[in-house]
This record gives sequence, structure tokens and C-alpha cells, in this order.
Amino acid sequence: MNRGLIKAAIIFSSVVLAGALIALVIMLFGDRIWNAAVPQRPAVPVTDVPTEEPTTEEASTALKTVEVPSVIGMTASEAYETLNYNGVRYTVSREYSDTVPAETVIGQFPMSGTIPQSDRVILFISKGVDNTSPVTEPPTKPKKSSSKSSEKSSDSGSKGGYIIDGSDTRLISADELRGLSEDELTLALNEIYARHGRRFKTDFIREYFESRSWYNGTIDPEDFDESRITAVERANINTIVEVMEELGYR
Repeated sequence: MNRGLIKAAIIFSSVVLAGALIALVIMLFGDRIWNAAVPQRPAVPVTDVPTEEPTTEEASTALKTVEVPSVIGMTASEAYETLNYNGVRYTVSREYSDTVPAETVIGQFPMSGTIPQSDRVILFISKGVDNTSPVTEPPTKPKKSSSKSSEKSSDSGSKGGYIIDGSDTRLISADELRGLSEDELTLALNEIYARHGRRFKTDFIREYFESRSWYNGTIDPEDFDESRITAVERANINTIVEVMEELGYR
């Protein structure tokens, strides 16, 4: 046989044998060779993986309170700006005042402190002096007839009665106010202050309360301390004002 052919056959057989040996090594030891050649990232421990997402309530608990600044004595625009800056929500209740200029904050509830972010501060803003023409006595009949409002009207006509009985100790509803006249609602609003001995400069209001046996006016309007008004009374003031606005009286 030709020596060249023999030599080529030997070389070819050697290459085939070497390839087979390499393939066998890869099959047996491929994983080990790969792991040694390529750096592997450490596995994350299972205990580090959260098993459940925190609820919205749990995640936001720390963000749900705001600090309430005192805005009493500020103008309405200054109060709005201050509360907005502090992230405090609020509602506005306007009422007549014989001593505080119009569009000035008379009081607020709560006065200060930390409250839930979803709560609202009630701002009591002056409407200035009530220039309604004075009358000697309030009407004894409400605009709308109902058994409840008739009983209230009858009570208010007596010397010792109240327009809204218990407005200092219980929360009153809008339904029990809608049957009252504008004058009766005005007196019901001021009745809350009258219980605390506040005097009144408006003739219509002053003459009415001076005719009540329970009334003992000893505190001039400029000396009256708003902190005397309780949380229940503040809520009732707000309800009365809302009904008056609803009926177009304010």
C-alpha cells in the first residue's frame, strides 16, 4: 500500500479517537468544568423572600396623621394657606359676630394637636355684625308644620323653654332643624353660646335671651372664651349653619 495513504489513515483515525475522548470527558465532567470556569452567584436564602405583601393599611399607618396649627385670629385666606401648607383638611362654618371683623377666624375645632389625615378641622369664620332688623319676639310657628317642630315652637314660647332642647349634651340632626324658621335657627345657634353666659349686642337676640328664665348673661362678647364650647356643641353649631345655608338663610 502507498505509504502516503497509510499515513493519512493513521492521522484520520487519531483525530476521530481524540474527538471521541473529548466528547466522553464532556459528558462525564462537563458540569464540574463549567462551574470551575464560570463564577456562580450565591443562592438567595429562602428566608429572605417575603411570603406576602404588606397591606395598604399597614404600609401607610405612619403617614395618616397631621399636626394641626392654631389659625384663630387669622384672616380666612391666611388660615386656608396655613392649613393647606400643613396638609390639614378643613370645613368652614360662618357665623355673625358683634366683635370680630368679617372673614376672620373666630375659632377652630380641634384647637391644635395631631389628628388623622382623613379628619377635617372645623373653622368658624366671622360674618361680621348681623344687620337684620330687630324684632321684639321670634315667630312662634315654624315655616313647615310638623308635630316635632310644633312642640319646639311651643317650648320656645314659654319663658323657660329652649329652641333646641339638649343641644349642649346631644348631637342634633338636620331633620329636626329643617322645620324651624330663619329667626328660630338664628336663636338656636346663639342659644349654645347663651347657655355659657355670653351676652349679645344685637337687639333681637339680646331681648329674646333676657326673656328666658334660665339665661344668665355675665360675659361680654369680647371677653367670651371659645374654649367653653364643647365638642358636641361645636358639631351642633356646624349642623345648624349647614341647614341655614341649605335653606338660603346664610
